[in-house]
Amino acid sequence: MLTDWKEVDGGLRRLARTRAAHDHEEGRFLLAARRTAVHAHLGFATMAEYVERVLGYDARTTAERLRVAEALEGLPALAAALRSGAISWSAARELTRVAAPATEDAWLRAAAGRTVRQIEEAVAGHRPGDAPEDPSDPSLRPRVVRLELSPEALALFREAVRRLRVETDPRLSDEDAVMEMARRALGGPGDEGRAPYQVALTVCARCHRTWQQGRGEAIEVGADVAERAACDGQHVGQTAVTATRLEAGIGAHGGHDAAGTHVGISAHGGIGAHGGIGPHGGHDAAGAHVGIGAHGGIGPHGGHDAAGAHV
Repeated sequence: MLTDWKEVDGGLRRLARTRAAHDHEEGRFLLAARRTAVHAHLGFATMAEYVERVLGYDARTTAERLRVAEALEGLPALAAALRSGAISWSAARELTRVAAPATEDAWLRAAAGRTVRQIEEAVAGHRPGDAPEDPSDPSLRPRVVRLELSPEALALFREAVRRLRVETDPRLSDEDAVMEMARRALGGPGDEGRAPYQVALTVCARCHRTWQQGRGEAIEVGADVAERAACDGQHVGQTAVTATRLEAGIGAHGGHDAAGTHVGISAHGGIGAHGGIGPHGGHDAAGAHVGIGAHGGIGPHGGHDAAGAHV
């Protein structure tokens, strides 16, 4: 029986280092198993089924383990830290979301002495290639959605995700799978040059921050969403959005006047073709409703008539 607290602490730390080394080795073998199609040789229908039988991981855990292992192939410093036990697999999981060969040492220094939760907070809001000191973008922070589903609904959802991965990319993430389902569900007329659906955005004329409307709630999104529609948007109407309305619905913008733009976007996101910002600086500006084709195409018919545009 273990009674010496120092011995207990030492044992747990040793196990943590050993586990990290095993996690690194396991990742290498998982990648090799996928690349050599071990599951097919053994009669399994999918890689996920094989891993569940051998290691007990569900499909999502397997996909994440593979993602981390593949990222570590291009991040030698992070890989060495995991192999030596300097960081845990959970820490490596978070750091591989943002680290690049040029920034991995900086991220390792930033993670030193932090808990996994603190590392998650440090990583959130950063893009791959960002350095730890780069400004965090709140629109990049993931949102958690929890659903209670019947067994039948869960089975249908999993089968839909599986089919999407077969049709598109075996490494399709859950987020990308949900976005593809939403695009297909929202897809409207098949006419080329006509937007299949519209989504409303609001853009601040001063700071250019962008919010997308989702079931009546304004959710901040990245600037790239605005840029995509500025490239291939279809104008179908206009509406004015005042600073007061923006501040009431979204929050203050430092006291300055703001102008908003409502637009319609397609699967590729975005805002209106002229940037969605009024020409008069601090004055209220008219916003454009925009429809965008599923592949960025622009046609002569727009998305809807101006009178029927969503506001």
